[in-house]
Amino acid sequence: WAELHTRAKPWNDCVASKITSADVIIHPYDKDNEDTAEMEYVVLTYMIDTNGEAYVTSSKSVYYTLQNIFKVFGLPHWEEDEAVTVQVVKKKGLQFNYTDINVIG
Repeated sequence: WAELHTRAKPWNDCVASKITSADVIIHPYDKDNEDTAEMEYVVLTYMIDTNGEAYVTSSKSVYYTLQNIFKVFGLPHWEEDEAVTVQVVKKKGLQFNYTDINVIG
């Protein structure tokens, strides 16, 4: 697990990259919000491409987009001819830009 996290590229550094997914790992956890002292739900999403490269993000938008992809294409662990290709994008939010993905193949 630690090895995957260490070698994973941040999705923010991969904007405009096209990733053909071989697998997805979702790691939810709770953390303390230092400003409010309340617990916050956080999720790390890892995508491993068909070349074995790993990518990681804490973007909830990516998490929810992947949930929608799973509804259409099924759960990950796709064979290469079934693999979903996504492109990492930045989208404009109300207060800031955020990382998301678009399905391109």
